[in-house]
Amino acid sequence: AALTKTSSMLGDHVGWKCGACNLAAQAGMQLSEPFRAPLFKDRIFTEPRTAVDLGRTNVTLLEAEFGLVLSKSLPPRGSPYTAADVMDAVSVVIPSVEVCASRWSGVAFEQSTPLQRLADGGGNDSCVIGEAFDAGRSGETMSQLADVRVRFVINGKEPDGLPGSRGSGAAVLGHPANALAWLANSLIEGHTSTQAS
Repeated sequence: AALTKTSSMLGDHVGWKCGACNLAAQAGMQLSEPFRAPLFKDRIFTEPRTAVDLGRTNVTLLEAEFGLVLSKSLPPRGSPYTAADVMDAVSVVIPSVEVCASRWSGVAFEQSTPLQRLADGGGNDSCVIGEAFDAGRSGETMSQLADVRVRFVINGKEPDGLPGSRGSGAAVLGHPANALAWLANSLIEGHTSTQAS
């Protein structure tokens, strides 16, 4: 919450990331559920050949992501949102790459706690977003996201032995819509407007 109020150097708050969306990541961060962190306008890039300034930030890894844009808000209600509820609200799906990094380095980074890393934007430096496509009126695109396979290719080759170079939509809480439902419910429980953000 404090980070979204001090975002002048990062641009307007334009969305959220869901982190630790599998049990292994949650265990590594000593969490019992995912976490959310704000995304800022000046750190969202549309140029595929975006250069990351390694002198400015401490990049730790790249992650393939699904960007989901809603066409309607998910206001508070009597019962929690389900994956089916939120799939109906998604209008656009955007393949994205998240640049995960810390604004700390050296001893400060080594001594940081999981909670401090979450406060540091959830480890997000920036996102490079791909070409958006319509989620489809039938919801077919959203329903198929769990089956989407992802692999990283560097200079035309898949790196040998690189952990995390392959993945799937099913690795995101079983389906990306489950993460979106968790986010909506988490925002509501935290008294944060889903209409504004």
